[in-house]
Amino acid sequence: GENIVDLGIVRDVEINEKIVIKIVPTSPFCPLLDLIIEMIKIKVKEKTNKEVEVVVSEEEWKPEYMSKELKRKLGLI
Repeated sequence: GENIVDLGIVRDVEINEKIVIKIVPTSPFCPLLDLIIEMIKIKVKEKTNKEVEVVVSEEEWKPEYMSKELKRKLGLI
């Protein structure tokens, strides 16, 4: 129920002629990955009217990627 930015799934955003968003799923077998990618494309296109590419990184997601606010909310700090 948390957003993908606070979860640390969004790792990088590059804005040029198109917008490239690098994400790291919390699990390599994330059942929502296709939905997350599609929602990113739809929402960013709505706001910017630019072409959007979502790149799924092979790196492993780490809890350290979460925002401090979310870590606090979850009682991790």
